[in-house]
Amino acid sequence: MESFKDIASDVVTACENGTYKPGANPAADHVAEAVKQYGKWPVLAAAALIENQPQHFEDIPADQIGEFMEENYLNHSGATVRHALETYAQGVAESGMKTELAELYDRLDKAGGVDLFDWGAYADADRTPTMGMHFVSMPVPAGEAGVFLFGS
Repeated sequence: MESFKDIASDVVTACENGTYKPGANPAADHVAEAVKQYGKWPVLAAAALIENQPQHFEDIPADQIGEFMEENYLNHSGATVRHALETYAQGVAESGMKTELAELYDRLDKAGGVDLFDWGAYADADRTPTMGMHFVSMPVPAGEAGVFLFGS
């Protein structure tokens, strides 16, 4: 089975321009299915994550991309690391999940400090609530979210 990161961009391009032919390559079919389910940018972000952080993520066969996305993609993105982390924390807090990140957001919200808190610096500081989070920045067109959150 072909490597996911080696074929991801070609499959995404073919899906985008309408030249992708299902069934021609079983490995590519798995990547195309992930593009349908998650979108092109999260799939390309996953490929970049695997490529750029081999100490955290081993390359995977293309037929495992669905499992990889399900287990590691936090299904969240934002315009910047700050925005991505803040809105992710808000979503976790509002979902009722009891995590350190949700607790941090709740406390800041109650104190009126959510907008004053430096979420970007906090993400870079690798504190307990953000340990294991990976922020992948992608060069997306203006107006689209370009930072994708993954866990490990």
